[in-house]
Amino acid sequence: MIAIPREDLLLKTQIDEMTSPIRFVVRHINKIAYTIAKERGGELVPLIKPLSLHVTNGDRWEFSIRPGTGEIEISRRAMEILWSVAYGYYVVYRRIAEAKVAAGGADVVLDLTTDSELFDAVGLLRWGLYEFLAPATGSPPIEMPSSGPRPIESPEEGSNERAADELALCAAGFFLHHEIGHQVLGHQRVTGDNDLSKADSISQERDADYHAGDWILGAQDPSDQRFVKRALGIAVALVVDVARTIHADIHGGHSHPRPYDRLIHLFDRYLANDGWNVTWAFIVAALKLHFDNSPVTLPSRAKGHADFRAAVDAYVDVLAGRQAEPVED
Repeated sequence: MIAIPREDLLLKTQIDEMTSPIRFVVRHINKIAYTIAKERGGELVPLIKPLSLHVTNGDRWEFSIRPGTGEIEISRRAMEILWSVAYGYYVVYRRIAEAKVAAGGADVVLDLTTDSELFDAVGLLRWGLYEFLAPATGSPPIEMPSSGPRPIESPEEGSNERAADELALCAAGFFLHHEIGHQVLGHQRVTGDNDLSKADSISQERDADYHAGDWILGAQDPSDQRFVKRALGIAVALVVDVARTIHADIHGGHSHPRPYDRLIHLFDRYLANDGWNVTWAFIVAALKLHFDNSPVTLPSRAKGHADFRAAVDAYVDVLAGRQAEPVED
């Protein structure tokens, strides 16, 4: 039996009518600000009391708060994207981990052409990435695939669908607490094109990330399974943003920190001295999947990396180096 939180622990929420299967996940969204860090429930009540949440039927990514009003808006498409990439990352990471155990730790190669589970998972991930990039590329929106992996009403414990539900909700919880952080910290929307306004905006976004990370992870030991589950959800949220840099060469750094800086800086607050943590392994698997399916070439390393954290650092160096390259006329 699933316990229902007290009314004052639920965000005041309006959900537009939608036919997408993501409705089975969205119905839990009003609880996620609490359930992602239940130990802080008492502190949460005064923070969410002035807030409201609107889940729209929009077909473009939207996850934002109106400064001062406390009105948070999430689109159907944003939740579909988070679920799709969570499903893809989870299946790929699980299969890599299983294969490495079977191979005694040796490197493994997954064959998408003969493995239907992997083929379907990566196909859904490609759709999610297409939709995440669509506003920047000007591509028309395409509805979530009607066949293959998708949210279902009652996924079984241990199923890929259940894992994707939980990771997508954790990712949404991070973004939600990021937006709550803007409200709590008294941030104002920064306007104008001068350097100071850009710096202010980046600083605010970084502080909102840290607020969300500390709220969700700050009280947990990195070896605790609660930390791991929450951290993997946050990784889903941040890695897909880095994927935009890998596939579309969009580096940010104007109103928000560069996506790869957000990823490294957030997790280094908790895992800087724990380079073998499963969270870093998950991030490596997800990033490597994107690199392997992009024009960006990773340098070969005959001796590998010192640990998973070092591998992530090497990947980030490649992306940062691309931004530093001069633009040819």
